[in-house]
Amino acid sequence: MRYIDISYLFLGLFVVAAAILPACRRGREVTPPQTYPVNGKVVVSNGKIPVGYLLQFESGDPKTMAEGLIESDGTFKLVTRYEGVVCEGAVEGEYRVTIVAPMSPGASFSGTKRLPKPIRIKAEPNEVTLALDTL
Repeated sequence: MRYIDISYLFLGLFVVAAAILPACRRGREVTPPQTYPVNGKVVVSNGKIPVGYLLQFESGDPKTMAEGLIESDGTFKLVTRYEGVVCEGAVEGEYRVTIVAPMSPGASFSGTKRLPKPIRIKAEPNEVTLALDTL
């Protein structure tokens, strides 16, 4: 009678589990949270539009952070990235807004600037104006 070493049995089970488990995760559907359209405009007192700067809208949940780029006319649209899915708009709630400068020599400031007041996103289409003294 032949005996099988138990370590080969565990090795075989490990190989099978390693092959099956990632396949199960790939098939998992992600249900993103409900988002609402957010369009806005950045207005700076000196008239210089911070083109290409990133706006980060941060809530208490890092999974629902929204962001948008400032266009040449000062407008922006927010998107939310949730577990690899990009959703237009933002989840309802209160957000702290941070402006992130692009990595370029022509930027009027480097780094980030957090706006003093939070912004509330409602469960409806939202129009946001961010009025800044300077950057």
